[in-house]
Amino acid sequence: MGKAPPSGLAQRITGGIFLGIGLVNFLTAPLCMSDMVQEEVQEDCLKASLAVGGVFLVIGIPLIASGSAKKRRLLEWRARQNARLHSHLGLNIARDYGGLFWTAQF
Repeated sequence: MGKAPPSGLAQRITGGIFLGIGLVNFLTAPLCMSDMVQEEVQEDCLKASLAVGGVFLVIGIPLIASGSAKKRRLLEWRARQNARLHSHLGLNIARDYGGLFWTAQF
């Protein structure tokens, strides 16, 4: 049967966290230009928010894509394993009896 390929779950979770943090930085960047931030640091705040947001997006998106590709390979592997298993199962029904059979090859 072979060993199952990795699920990519850790990459998808990590990528989602990075993506979320990056989006939050991008969405809150305009606050840097508001009265909530001192005027002399507004520009630096904006640059930092956009830089951090961009870096986190650049890290998060590929992690999600890679994790999703691993999950797809795992699902394809499972489908092949299930197809192999189901090819050895059967149902035999006759007029006076019925049964489930399983065959194995060694």
